[in-house]
Amino acid sequence: MVHLDDMADLYHLALTDPAATGFYFVEGGEDVSFADIGEAIARRLGLGPVEPWDLGSAAAAWGEGFSRYALGANSRVRATRAHDLGWRPSRPSITKWIEQEMPLP
Repeated sequence: MVHLDDMADLYHLALTDPAATGFYFVEGGEDVSFADIGEAIARRLGLGPVEPWDLGSAAAAWGEGFSRYALGANSRVRATRAHDLGWRPSRPSITKWIEQEMPLP
């Protein structure tokens, strides 16, 4: 998870820095799960605790493929090459943004 403006900064750097070549990963430096995001949303909206769903329940609501491969997937990367260019994320983490800045309905 990374703030969109941080990602835009890396795009700009990768397109304008003569030393930039190849493929770059972008990351916010924080391991955040869907459970963490759900808990942040629940706190921000004053809801009760987040309740986990088993795959069968999620598949019944959203379909097997999406539930298994999108919500149940985990893809971790490190922005090592981006850091080598001098890029660092500077905006709030997604959980901090949700809890402090996300517009309320």
